[in-house]
Amino acid sequence: MIRPDVLGDVVLTIPFLNTIKRYYPDSELTVLAQTYTKELLDKHESVDEVLCDWRKTGEYKGIHDFFKYVNFIKSKQYDAVFFPASSEFFIKLCYFAGIKVRVGDKNKLINRLFLNEAVSINFRDLTKHEVDQHVQLL
Repeated sequence: MIRPDVLGDVVLTIPFLNTIKRYYPDSELTVLAQTYTKELLDKHESVDEVLCDWRKTGEYKGIHDFFKYVNFIKSKQYDAVFFPASSEFFIKLCYFAGIKVRVGDKNKLINRLFLNEAVSINFRDLTKHEVDQHVQLL
């Protein structure tokens, strides 16, 4: 799962992580996150590994490092990736890394071109909690 944003948004994805582990207990779950949310996720029982976003660690200094980042992600040999938040950068990163299953919000046209499993998520729909919207990705 990729969630490289603020602490509150990461906390709102914890039920999603728990749901994955409940239905797929043998899965290995990696989260790509911010450096300051790593500690929260490192200690979580559903998370096997936490990667920090290279753009925040200083390893990514510009577009010339994009394919280094792609190769790093490719080396991990992930089967699937979930995008609870639409991020064009990360969706393209995972597309070029060859991750076979890429699940995210289909409401942004440019992102939909790089997803192969698109789900309609409307975060402006106040009748559904954000946690429930994340679980829709499964």
